[in-house]
Amino acid sequence: MCILIEGIARYFMYLESQAGGMPPLSHAAILEKHCASNIDLEWLFHFLRDFGFMYWEMRQAVRSNNSHAIDYIWRECVSFLHTSEANKTQYAPMAILRIFWSEALHPALASIYHANRTISLVGLPGSNVGWDMPIEKENLMISCNVTRPTFERISHYVRQLNFLGPVSRSFEKVLLANQRRSPAKMKKIEADVQAIVDHLKLKVGATWADAREPRLQKDSVLVNPPRTPRPWLSVAAAAESGEFQKWVKGHIDDKVPWM
Repeated sequence: MCILIEGIARYFMYLESQAGGMPPLSHAAILEKHCASNIDLEWLFHFLRDFGFMYWEMRQAVRSNNSHAIDYIWRECVSFLHTSEANKTQYAPMAILRIFWSEALHPALASIYHANRTISLVGLPGSNVGWDMPIEKENLMISCNVTRPTFERISHYVRQLNFLGPVSRSFEKVLLANQRRSPAKMKKIEADVQAIVDHLKLKVGATWADAREPRLQKDSVLVNPPRTPRPWLSVAAAAESGEFQKWVKGHIDDKVPWM
């Protein structure tokens, strides 16, 4: 996902570097109006503004334990997480729960909550993960190491992990503390990012003037099927109608009856 986000962002940076008058990337409101003439350019703009940059910030916030940034992302995400059609239908209620607790906690408890929002498995700064990661790793280790699993065999293996886990994490901390990034991996990512930029130059336009050429929704070359509803319009319509606010209030009233 981060490769895709960087690729699209670099495409806009490429357009900005070309002669032709593309508004600066920092002027989002003006850029949005200019992108509206081409449905594919409009999709790319909203992907970055409404999702991509927030996803990127969320990943960095988890790694650095920036709890307040995580709360901001939950607030922004709750609208487009609200769906009954996708695989995951509980993320929007989860977002409301997280926002509620971050606002409702007593200051003394809130300070503990924010200080421990994410955790590091090996104790290195900038390497934090969510609280579900330890149990996910435990499930993976059980799947990889317990043959013909039974309750007794799993219980025996988990007891061993009480010793093996801390030992393994201590070794990881020593081994990873001074590890440098692999140039081979960085080069591979760069090649993938550039491939996205080249694809967009070919499909959307290699200059700002080409990218702004009018293109209707039915003629989209990036969205499949082209008639796919534009999510930013659906979110705006739900907010303006009061439907979304009503749903949020109903969820809180149902789960927090004492307030």
